Amino acid sequence: MAAKLSATVATGLCAVLLASCAGTKLENIRGMDVQGGAFNSALYQGYVERSEHEYEYGDYDSSDLFARRAQRAAAGERVQPLQLDGEGDRVVEGAREMQSKMPAIREARADLVSVLGRSARTKAPEAAAKAQVAFDCWVEETQADHIQDCRTRFNKALQTARNAVEPAQAQQTTETAPAAPEQPESPEPESYTVYFGFDSAQLSSDAREVLSQVAEAAEDRPDAQISVTGFTDTVGPEDYNQNLSFRRAQAVKQALSGRGIEADRISTAARGENQLAVETADGVREQRNRRVEIQLF
Repeated sequence: MAAKLSATVATGLCAVLLASCAGTKLENIRGMDVQGGAFNSALYQGYVERSEHEYEYGDYDSSDLFARRAQRAAAGERVQPLQLDGEGDRVVEGAREMQSKMPAIREARADLVSVLGRSARTKAPEAAAKAQVAFDCWVEETQADHIQDCRTRFNKALQTARNAVEPAQAQQTTETAPAAPEQPESPEPESYTVYFGFDSAQLSSDAREVLSQVAEAAEDRPDAQISVTGFTDTVGPEDYNQNLSFRRAQAVKQALSGRGIEADRISTAARGENQLAVETADGVREQRNRRVEIQLF
């Protein structure tokens, strides 16, 4: 089938064939309202463009990968740069197939995470977002000319972001006393949300993907504490929902512990049907209220 077949038609064909198709997520992420400020807005737009690019080239798996990341950015989540071991959205085929680029990529990711951790998201949001999108492009690509293009854009954007968080030091004269050492800024809190099925504490595949992102962030910030808070919608008795929200929080904590995060870094709380994300009447099913909120601080 032609690579430029529209996502809408592809989605329809998937439905007709009763099969799961790659390349169908792009159509659902265009024109989303973005939460999380200028960095998330720029990151969302960059991931949408990457998803469109991969779709045009017929790489529907990569198109879906970037579409999912765009959706998370639009939801206000702190999306981390792609990991190289496939623990996140999926195994990165480019990184597996082209071992020669791995050392440079590992060093680049460490530089990017360092710059992002020094408030580049707020001091240079567009450059920081361009650097992250270009890095993910570099990891994902397998064609040499495309890899070089992504790498060039990454280096340029990263330098712009680095300049914003590492201003050139003024030359000191013999008459000027040395300035007091700059105090490092406290890292910004990072928030994530996973959603649950009705009357369920089972983690979906989408939830597990988000938890992989949390694990990546926790690895990058080994001193950060993690709070996990469970919620429900308004269907059912309050005491039942209180217990259900606790079970959801525990399921998330266990999943994070299984990804190597120390249990003593994770605190849990249960709110039941209190503090709804979407206000509803009693007895209303609402998926956005069936959630666990996770924060690194």
